[in-house]
Amino acid sequence: MVFLVLESYRIRDEHRAAYLEAAPAIAKNGMDLGCVWFEIYEDDDHPNEFTEMMAFDSWTHYERLRQVPQTREMAALTREMDTWIDGGLAAIRSTHLKSAID
Repeated sequence: MVFLVLESYRIRDEHRAAYLEAAPAIAKNGMDLGCVWFEIYEDDDHPNEFTEMMAFDSWTHYERLRQVPQTREMAALTREMDTWIDGGLAAIRSTHLKSAID
């Protein structure tokens, strides 16, 4: 059964271009870590509101990948994201979804 994680946040207008340039690296990092699927979407009705959608084989798989240390490059990007996101990293809204159908 696939386990989904959604992380939503608003990028400040002045950082939009930098974020969009970095978005492929964010998605690639998720896939390199072992996500089954990773995509970033922008809300069509709310510009600069982005959601990262990640699929994992299971909750255990998700928890195991969360323990993998960030690469030096991703740690630097995470520090930048803290300034790009309106409210910083603490403002990220996370949703965890499991299938309602077995």
